[in-house]
Amino acid sequence: MNGWNEHLEQDGDDDDDDIFEEASLLAALVGEYAVNNLCKKLCRTSELTGHSWVQEILQGNPTRYEMFRMEKHIFNKLCTELMEHGLKSSKRTGVEEMVAMFLVIVGHGVGNRMIQERFQHSGETVSRHFHRVLHACFKLSFKYIIPEDPMFRDCHAKVKNYQRYWPFFKNAIGEIDVGYIGPYRCERYHLPEFRRSIGFENHNEVFNYYHSSLRCTIERTFGVWKNRFAILHENTVIHHDEIHRSNNLDPSQVFNVDFSLEMDHVRDLIRNQIIESRLNN
Repeated sequence: MNGWNEHLEQDGDDDDDDIFEEASLLAALVGEYAVNNLCKKLCRTSELTGHSWVQEILQGNPTRYEMFRMEKHIFNKLCTELMEHGLKSSKRTGVEEMVAMFLVIVGHGVGNRMIQERFQHSGETVSRHFHRVLHACFKLSFKYIIPEDPMFRDCHAKVKNYQRYWPFFKNAIGEIDVGYIGPYRCERYHLPEFRRSIGFENHNEVFNYYHSSLRCTIERTFGVWKNRFAILHENTVIHHDEIHRSNNLDPSQVFNVDFSLEMDHVRDLIRNQIIESRLNN
């Protein structure tokens, strides 16, 4: 009987040891969680918060507008327009601060970590607000970037009066820069190739020369934008399908089975017009 009692007492001691070990492990886990999540050391302690910095820029010397790549009244107008297209303040970040973060990123090409330090926000917060502003800008683009007249019946006088390309390429809006109307292959194309000799060997080279010159003009235009907004130096992908869907365009209005042959025919017509104009002049 005494042996049985001793055995029970030993089992009780073992149970107590197991409970104590489990309790110690649980306490260690709770302590580690508290240290990692509840007792974090603040890493963004600047007294100049992102909101304060934005207000300092807007209310300071007018020359400081370069931080946002636009003057104060344009910045305010942009904020208003974006709010009309769905951009809203969060509990801790206003629209002006969101737009400011977005403009500093696209205007100066700085990364997320730099914005964290300047605006005193976490990387996740910076990324979330950047995409909110980007989404609002995408919706705003249909008001200012997409032409009111998709058929381009009206043309700016500066373009229409530039007789080097007009009227040859007047109906080729959007075709040159995306490559639908391409040059003739196996012929000279790049401008330096034409500078090394006088004249053209055939009519196809004449078209290639005008095509290359116009394309360089388009690329210089984008070069101006890239110098202004550093983020454009990165590879940017535009999903044309999404744009067409958002505009409720019928796909048959954009592509068809004989599209390539049609573009070749358009190219021949443009070539012939250029040749005829050169002969008449």
